[in-house]
Amino acid sequence: MSGVKNVHMKSKNFEEKSPLSRVVSMRTCLALVSFAVLGSLLLGWAIFTLQLRTYAAAATNALLTAAGPVAKTWYFAEGRVGKGFREYLAIDNPDTNVCTVDITYLYQPDGTNSNQIKVISQVHITMQTRWTESVNRDLGLLDSDGRADNVASIVKVSGNSSCQGVVVERPIYFRNYLGISSGTNVLGANQPSTPTTLLILLPISKTRPS
Repeated sequence: MSGVKNVHMKSKNFEEKSPLSRVVSMRTCLALVSFAVLGSLLLGWAIFTLQLRTYAAAATNALLTAAGPVAKTWYFAEGRVGKGFREYLAIDNPDTNVCTVDITYLYQPDGTNSNQIKVISQVHITMQTRWTESVNRDLGLLDSDGRADNVASIVKVSGNSSCQGVVVERPIYFRNYLGISSGTNVLGANQPSTPTTLLILLPISKTRPS
């Protein structure tokens, strides 16, 4: 009887401790799961950060080494300097080599039929920089001068230059022209093209007799 009683008491103690043990076991499992989830999140974040840094480095290297939308010749059919007009040629060299360009101006002074040419040779554009060329200075006309020239421009990479090409824009600023002060900017063309005819249809207004 004594042995049976002892076994019964041990069994009873085990049964009484079992719920607590299960709670401890559940907490342990939850803690392990939490640590596993946290570890997975940290590992995922580390991998994502590494991939992001790798991508950023590759993108930066591509920007530094790629030529981009460059060309060796840029044409600008119209421009103006003097009499309130100030014109520039913004030349960008994304290449890792120095780029040398020649600039040709085809211009006509106001009030004349004299077509003139002026060439500015060997303009050096440092690697991965932008150079701003003053057309007013090249043609000797300030925007405050009382006379003006209409001008077309050609920017061409010199034959002895090792760069892949440049990107060229033509900003023009004007002040108090017909009472307006403003500016405009265009990207050049890379080759001449045939003229395009634009047909504009305007509404016809009919006036009733009074």
